[in-house]
Amino acid sequence: MNIRRATPRFRFRFIRPIFASGALLLALMPAGSHAGDDPQPASTPASASNDPFVKFEDQIKALGDKGVLFQLNYSGEYFADISGGMRRGGNYEGLLTLALTLDLKKVAGWDGATFYASALYPHGDGITNKYVGDYNMLSNIDAYDSFRLYELWLEQKSGDDKLSIRAGQLVLDNYFLVSDNAALFINSTFGVPGIVTHDFTAPTFPAGSLGIRLRYDPSPSFYLQAMVADGDPGAQDGNDRHGVLFDLSRSSGAMGFAEAGYVVKPPDGNARLGGSYKIGGFYSTSFYPDNSSGQLHHGDGGVYAVIDQQLYRAPGSTKDAFQGLGAFGRIGYAPDDRNPVFFYFDTGINYTGLLPNRPKDNFGVAFSYEKLSDKLLQPTGLPVPSHRENVLEATYLANLNNWFSLQPDLQYIVNPGGFLTTRNAVVAGIRFNISF
Repeated sequence: MNIRRATPRFRFRFIRPIFASGALLLALMPAGSHAGDDPQPASTPASASNDPFVKFEDQIKALGDKGVLFQLNYSGEYFADISGGMRRGGNYEGLLTLALTLDLKKVAGWDGATFYASALYPHGDGITNKYVGDYNMLSNIDAYDSFRLYELWLEQKSGDDKLSIRAGQLVLDNYFLVSDNAALFINSTFGVPGIVTHDFTAPTFPAGSLGIRLRYDPSPSFYLQAMVADGDPGAQDGNDRHGVLFDLSRSSGAMGFAEAGYVVKPPDGNARLGGSYKIGGFYSTSFYPDNSSGQLHHGDGGVYAVIDQQLYRAPGSTKDAFQGLGAFGRIGYAPDDRNPVFFYFDTGINYTGLLPNRPKDNFGVAFSYEKLSDKLLQPTGLPVPSHRENVLEATYLANLNNWFSLQPDLQYIVNPGGFLTTRNAVVAGIRFNISF
């Protein structure tokens, strides 16, 4: 059966108001301002400033010097489906993140120990389910609306900090499959790819699970890490709405992750380009139904690789403040007989400091290819008509000062849902971020 796909038509009247606010804020920035610099009178020290944000930063810094670090981050965004998908329309959503880190050596004299706790409050409706119908979540802050515990762990380092053990409630997003360049993008597929999020009930945003992580850094350039966690963190909109399930039952099984990485970070003045290269794998002890027969398979897993590579270093770039062109690529595989997604690939380029006098701004374009198993069947028992979803995203992150950033974003989603039932979608939006 031939299925005719409607050609998406761009509706520029929807794009203009979304991007106009971003352009206005950029235009209002003084030409000589640098992202990350708070404008203050030259004769007024920061401690004497009347700016409440500066005073707040000073208070946070004073606590940090005593080993107590508070962090607050708020992200808000408005996204709209302007063509294709299930229907046109948009929504606002936001995410509040609170975190506390205690350096237990400064606080209690416990050498090498750190305590960490974080909580989330996602709110608002994303547009994936209502408007776009994409298989992946269009936004990486889209989650069930409830105040919830995110991570809660204790870490002990030893051997000149080369060996660390971290135990408690953990999420794999912060440790495995991470690409620094891919982190710029808003679509959730550039966070944890579908070979994990669609194939396993894994501890990923916003639901963590009890586990333990070991990391060994024999040199500044090489590391090994592994994590074992409860195989069922619970459902964020069901039995674990507040992140306090803390279940270690035998029926949940266990998930294991392992990764090795090599990092190249040239010293200042060295013409060599930096990069990082990672390979890893994961395994679950639970049971998984066969995509065709429904017969249960005991155990499941996958493998992956991640590359971040600098391609061009602009003049004035340092090892800790890179300016220039970088790229990333990730690839992953899981068995196609028991996993909805068996192959994943993404790639993209980022340019930091593209505009004059804005060295910390970041522009990027990324593409993802997610292949669903050919063995998946429709409820009728017939093979599905298509087995992939692609995402093309372009974004610009404007760091306006130390605590505020603005990010216009445009996404084109090919075959939303992966089964050739929804028109290609064009989505535009803007995100702001406040962090201390």
